[in-house]
Amino acid sequence: PAGLYAEDNHIHHYSRWNPVYHAGISLSGVGQRVAHNLIHDAPHEGIAFGGNDHLIEFNEFHSLVSESNDAGVIYGGRTWTARGHLIRYNYFHHIYGFERGGCNCVYLDDQFSSATVYGNLFFEVPTAILIGGGRDNLVLNNLFVNCRRALSLDARGLGWATNAWGTLTNDLLRLPYQTPPWSVRYPALTNILNEDPMAPRGNVVARNVSWMGGWAWIESAAQAGVTSSNNLVNVDPLLVDSNRLDFRLQTNSPAFGLGFEPLPLDQIGPRTNLEHAPWPPSATLVRPVHQAVFGRPTAVPLEAVVSDPARVAERVEFMVGRAMLAATAQFPFRFTWSNPPPGHYSLDARVVHGAGAEPGVKPVTIHVQDALVAAGSVWKYLDNGSNQGTAWRASDFDDRAWPSGPAELGYGDEAEDRPEATRLSYGPNPNNKYITYYFRRAFTVADPGRYTNLVLGVLRDDGAIVYLNGQEIRRDNLPTGTVTYTTPALSAVSGSDETVYHETALDPALLRPGTNVLAVEIHQVSPSSSDISFDLYLHGQMGLSLADLQAQRVGPAVQLSWPIWAWDCALEVAADLLSGAWGPMPGEPVVLGHRVGLQVQPVGRQAFFRLASP
Repeated sequence: PAGLYAEDNHIHHYSRWNPVYHAGISLSGVGQRVAHNLIHDAPHEGIAFGGNDHLIEFNEFHSLVSESNDAGVIYGGRTWTARGHLIRYNYFHHIYGFERGGCNCVYLDDQFSSATVYGNLFFEVPTAILIGGGRDNLVLNNLFVNCRRALSLDARGLGWATNAWGTLTNDLLRLPYQTPPWSVRYPALTNILNEDPMAPRGNVVARNVSWMGGWAWIESAAQAGVTSSNNLVNVDPLLVDSNRLDFRLQTNSPAFGLGFEPLPLDQIGPRTNLEHAPWPPSATLVRPVHQAVFGRPTAVPLEAVVSDPARVAERVEFMVGRAMLAATAQFPFRFTWSNPPPGHYSLDARVVHGAGAEPGVKPVTIHVQDALVAAGSVWKYLDNGSNQGTAWRASDFDDRAWPSGPAELGYGDEAEDRPEATRLSYGPNPNNKYITYYFRRAFTVADPGRYTNLVLGVLRDDGAIVYLNGQEIRRDNLPTGTVTYTTPALSAVSGSDETVYHETALDPALLRPGTNVLAVEIHQVSPSSSDISFDLYLHGQMGLSLADLQAQRVGPAVQLSWPIWAWDCALEVAADLLSGAWGPMPGEPVVLGHRVGLQVQPVGRQAFFRLASP
């Protein structure tokens, strides 16, 4: 082994120019060690590794893979020969993928084989471990808390990824894998070409604990090659206090009876007794996600994760621009912003400690709009396979006999841990399901003229046509021309596309005062399709008027305030109006309800204030 190491580093906010495949740490060769690092806030990978016999341990990862989905925090892929790796005692948390579309923490891609994933803690992540058709991988003694899925293990080498055979075989044959030292160190490799090499054999899943989340999805073709035993799944493991991120197990935990060994949680992350200057604390906003859209009325959840190796943080302040929304010293660091006015807001979190305040370095932009129809709304629907022709699209169509239920409406997504709120019928024959389903919803608009733009978002599986007041406004994954109740969608929707709301900008002139009606038809790609899904939102964007600056006496001071949607305007002051000598008003504004305020102490007989555009 080379014996090279990367230890006790704080690696963050990297890959800003080249956002993918530029990991915080990259490993190759033989026998490297990556330990006690804190790695966070990057658009793609934390650690990329190849080679052999690497040790990755006692690291903390969060807020990674923020601009990717099919990616991993720790990633290795497409080889049978990169064997002997140990990934243990790491802490993965608050990792979501691009627009919360999912990603993986430990990603063993395309037949990657012979890695041991032992004693790690995964908290609030989409997929903790993905084994992409590989063999001889061990998943042992890990703790999964509030993960969408703890483990995904597929048999891609026997299906859609058979074309990897050439790359895998060429990589193998260039090595003397049947002679020492290869044959001694990796005996399972010596006869691999005679043992159905594309099959995911020899994988072991044992003594893991999964709580408050989804457990494992193992593809049927992979199940014969997996040994699974003594896993504690959806049985309370008696954590000390998960609400305060204390994931130790109480002494009477049922996990210990299955052979689970305690995790050395107090040793994870950079060690603080080293001879270097202490790192200042930092706060990262993990909720909401960047470019999130909220439909009013709404509550915007804010949550920050604090990295504080020296343990000096006193409180977290949530900011909108330069104005403080709220402050909290109580863990977990959360705040709910109730029903902000329509507008575009830049949110961030900063951490305050004895030496000052550390500003946030990754602001998040959100958009607040009027929700004319919110996601998850109740819809009228028809799921009987009938031919409704065209009359059902009209605003005055009588849908009183149709059943109703909240979105998401559909069937077939239970296996992916996202069951529909309203389950639709596919008919009496599971091999000959209905092709077309119909949906309607009425909503009221008092004044369409207040909107400058409409935003329609449609979640569809597979094809959709949307009508507003009888007029077609969106067609997706369906042919042009006439569509009937037997017309199939053009292609199957799968993967992350099943959870995406496809957006379209619309002219507000499509609205009319009073009652408006949306009508939607969803088409399957075939009668044997496994699932169908539908949801929709329609938001109205309003033009903003000039921001009004108000002043009010508060004792000897003056309280100045302006609308919160003008958070990015700068308050300026001048002693007179003739010189034109305007300058920035010092001080930090705070949020006062739906306005931003700054209390000032006037100097001299008079002062003039104005808001300057950003």
